[in-house]
Amino acid sequence: AEKLDSDMPGYSKTNGLQDSAYNAMRRTMIDEKKLPGLLGLVSNPFLLTQTIFIYSKRHAVPRSRGELFTLFVAALMEQRGKLAIIPKQREWIAESIQRGALAALATWLQGERQQTFATVDEILGVFQRYIGRGAEKPNDLLSFAISANILEKSHDTLRFSHQLLQEYFAAYDMEETLKRGDSAERYFPGEQWWEPSGWEESAVLLCGMYISAGQASADAWRVVEWLTPVNPIVAWRCIVENGLDERHPAAQALKVPRAGVRAAPLARARWGVEIAENDTRAGVGLRPDGLPDIVWCEVPAGEFIYQADQRLTLPSFHIAKYPVTYKQFQAFIDAPDGFSNVKWWDGLHEDGVEQQRSGPAEQWFKFWNHPRECVSWYDAMAFCRWLTDRLGCAIRLPTEEQWEKAARGTDGRAYPYSGAFDLTKGNTDEVGIGQTSAVGVFPDDASLYGVMDMSGNVLEWTLTEYNNRNAYNINNSNPRTLHGGSWYLNHNLAHSAFRDSYIPVGRLHDSGFRVVSMSRPL
Repeated sequence: AEKLDSDMPGYSKTNGLQDSAYNAMRRTMIDEKKLPGLLGLVSNPFLLTQTIFIYSKRHAVPRSRGELFTLFVAALMEQRGKLAIIPKQREWIAESIQRGALAALATWLQGERQQTFATVDEILGVFQRYIGRGAEKPNDLLSFAISANILEKSHDTLRFSHQLLQEYFAAYDMEETLKRGDSAERYFPGEQWWEPSGWEESAVLLCGMYISAGQASADAWRVVEWLTPVNPIVAWRCIVENGLDERHPAAQALKVPRAGVRAAPLARARWGVEIAENDTRAGVGLRPDGLPDIVWCEVPAGEFIYQADQRLTLPSFHIAKYPVTYKQFQAFIDAPDGFSNVKWWDGLHEDGVEQQRSGPAEQWFKFWNHPRECVSWYDAMAFCRWLTDRLGCAIRLPTEEQWEKAARGTDGRAYPYSGAFDLTKGNTDEVGIGQTSAVGVFPDDASLYGVMDMSGNVLEWTLTEYNNRNAYNINNSNPRTLHGGSWYLNHNLAHSAFRDSYIPVGRLHDSGFRVVSMSRPL
């Protein structure tokens, strides 16, 4: 049989039969796409042999970590825990009581103590508080847990033998909270609810505990629905990591963009990809005549704060609600008088004209409703000229000042939405989408004027030269200013006043553009 990979902790501690069972299990996981990441849970030889034991008995791979650890614990208590009865003729304690005591310990460690270890006396105190006046002895509970290798010694303290075992038992506390009808906010408090609290894995495990033989019970979805209004990011993890059906109404509720509710960015991004071929939202695709369907947002005349503290005044203008999408730019490429017509590059620097001869760059993320990326400043300028000709109304790139006002409003806000950075209101690197997302899937990122996707997704070209904000000379090759941050950059670079720059011939996989007009086009 193929040997265990050398990076597996149990490499030198398993026999040939175990190696064969392990490799059979691994092939099953890979071939059937049943959570191959479960193998990564095995952090010591004992847990590895337990995993192999479960697979050998069932000839099936657990569908979730919750199911895996439920089987783990049952096997640990049955095979190893009962060994502690013999030396001192202890009376066996019901498994349900043992689980409850260990759940109390895990909850105390994870919550009040916020540590992974405790002294013997501290653990006995937790057990005593749990059993109250019951006949069970805390010392026996501790002996059974150590014998079962659920708890292990580390110097002068004890801890769960695997961090996920602690999180698994802590999930029982969550279950009781859910049954009482109490909010999940206890585990994910505060305005920045998306920040790690230490309870995320327990929630995912709790959901997985309601999956058996590959089937999710109604209680699994109840966990998802319980988490959704408080921490939709973890609710979405419950669905994805436990292999639940994404067509379920509770999953759809997480995916479909809605304003005014907490969001799971990865779920929103998934929805955008799913509808990419037939996205009928206004401003995303094409008009009946085949031209880009631009939804315009009016930015009224008046004063605003530019950069740190400069007060400038601009006349009114209209700006596109979304960045130009892949579908919309493709119309320019495909049009007989579009990208192939060199006249749209007239007056631009010779670098741009030469670039036009070599043709457009390939889109990196080929979803029709995503922003068009890999466009140079020259490509964007040519698009604007073509659309101007087709609409009979002047269309161009926004100046840096116009872009900032559209994003920051009149109060000089840091991001298009009010308040501090919000992980769930844009596609930046921290979110973890790892690519562009469909335009408009973060409705709560809208600026004061209803403009969207101005913080993350793609950097956006402006007309303005980077080294001279009053210069709009189109026939040189000076670096141009970009704004808005991107999926590839962190949130500090998605600050509305942050100025980025690049050479106008550059075609980046995280840069695009949107357009403006001084009067509303028909």
